[in-house]
Amino acid sequence: MIPVRFLLNWKFQGPNAPFLLAEDRGWFRDAGIAIEFDIGEGSGAIPPALAAGSCDAGFGDFNALIELKAKNPDADATTMFNIYARAPMCVVSLKGRALTSPAQLPGKRLGSPPFDTGFKMFPAFAKAAGIDPATVELVPSTPAERDRRLLAGEIDGAMGFDATIMFAMRALGRTPSEFSILYYGDHGLDVYSSAVMVAPSFARKHPEAVKGLLAAINRAWLECLRDPAPAVASVLARDKSLDPAIVGDHLRWVLEHQVPTDESRRLGLGALDPVRIARNVMLLKDAFGLPASPAADTLYDPAFLPPFDARRL
Repeated sequence: MIPVRFLLNWKFQGPNAPFLLAEDRGWFRDAGIAIEFDIGEGSGAIPPALAAGSCDAGFGDFNALIELKAKNPDADATTMFNIYARAPMCVVSLKGRALTSPAQLPGKRLGSPPFDTGFKMFPAFAKAAGIDPATVELVPSTPAERDRRLLAGEIDGAMGFDATIMFAMRALGRTPSEFSILYYGDHGLDVYSSAVMVAPSFARKHPEAVKGLLAAINRAWLECLRDPAPAVASVLARDKSLDPAIVGDHLRWVLEHQVPTDESRRLGLGALDPVRIARNVMLLKDAFGLPASPAADTLYDPAFLPPFDARRL
């Protein structure tokens, strides 16, 4: 059995459920893999963790990978299986002071943890949407502070992933109908987001293990698209304090909003479009003044993907 240290993007919750399902069904074991899941501190932390050798694979943010590769071309990290074909980064606001257009953002206060991808990507979103990011006040907050400040009216909007914010609000007794969502991707920042990343050095040493890892992950996500209930049970088995309804709805949200798109139907689950990758790189380079433009083949390696028919949505 090949040990694989897999770093999740966050705690055990709905969006991580397919990975846990694959372990519970024995699909990693059947591929000769002894999987070890670690709880992460945000998807943006995965590429640096891979480069540092802290994990072999993880569920990380593609834009953080671009930034890493622009500054350190030899960093030991690359994408091998895409999950979120539609980026979930957004600004959530109460409908009473709804933010429905980037033109409404100047002069507003937006809160988010500084490590959150929504926070980090806001300058790129602002530039892509044609507004000056300096005209918007960004308020660093912990996730709990962000949520409290939004409901108290201390900030005008919360930056982050759509499902993360909406289900934090639900845990506080609020409903999705009370909020408006302004997606970065609908206003110029059409970028990739969360994907399975692997250290190329690990893949060279254990190619069959990486193929088995991706095949099990692919099988689990497709299974969840058909029936998410068993994956919800996998999360609850690891944290019995969670609300089953929230875990299930959180997973279904991701499956409906982030996974199936025209692109993922055309390319199959897991694949990336090199043209879109190049556009993604240029958007970030222009917004952040990155020192280089990483080539698509340094950011994405499709060599270990299961066949298209096995990935078909």
